[in-house]
Amino acid sequence: MSIQVIRLACLRCGGSLRGLPEDTVFICPRCRVGLEVDGGVLVERAVALRGAPADLWLPYWALRCRPQLRGDPQHISRYRLDETIEIFVKGYILRGGDHLGNPGLRLTRDGAPPPRGLPDSPPALVGCRRSRATAHRYAELFLLEILDRQVDITGVELDLGVDATALTGIPFRDTLTHLTCAVTGQQIAAGLFEDIASIRAAAQSVDCGGDTAPR
Repeated sequence: MSIQVIRLACLRCGGSLRGLPEDTVFICPRCRVGLEVDGGVLVERAVALRGAPADLWLPYWALRCRPQLRGDPQHISRYRLDETIEIFVKGYILRGGDHLGNPGLRLTRDGAPPPRGLPDSPPALVGCRRSRATAHRYAELFLLEILDRQVDITGVELDLGVDATALTGIPFRDTLTHLTCAVTGQQIAAGLFEDIASIRAAAQSVDCGGDTAPR
C-alpha cells in the first residue's frame, strides 16, 4: 500500500501553512487564503471572519444557498423560506457529537454579522477537521430541520443550490471550562474538544484580535 505525502505549502507564495496535524484546511498567513486537502491535492478556499474579536476563533463553513421546495403547492406555501439563505456548518469536531445542541444549526438560525476578509496579521483559525464536501451534505439536513420546526415536512423535497462557500472564523470567549460563542451566546464545554490545548496554544501564539483593516 502506497502512502501519498502532500507538501503543506502555500500555492501562491510557497510559504508554510498554519494548522493542526489533523486539520483538513490550513491557512497561509502571508497570502491570507485557505488551502484544503481535497483528493490528495491542495485546493484554495475563501476565508473570512465574522463578528468582533474575542479570545479565539473557531472554524465554520458558511454556505450561501438557494433552496427550492418541491411538492404540493398548497403545502409548500406554508413555509417561510427566503430566496437565499446562509447555512453554517462547524468545521471542528466535538466528543460525543452534537447531543447538547449543534453550534452550526444554532448559528444558522440566529444569523451572523457580515463577513470581512482576513487582516494583514490574521488570527489563528485552526481545528478544521470537517471538509467542504461534508459541510455541503450537512447543509441540506440543517435546512430541513429548521423547516420541520415551522410545519410538517412530510412529502416535501428540497433542492439546495450552493452559490458560495467560505471557511469562516467565528469568535469565542474562553473561560477555561467553557467556550462561549460571541455571536449566539451558546456555551460549549471545553472538554468536548479533543484538541482544545492545541487550539488555545495556536490562539496565544499570534494576535487573535484581527483588528487590522484588510488590504
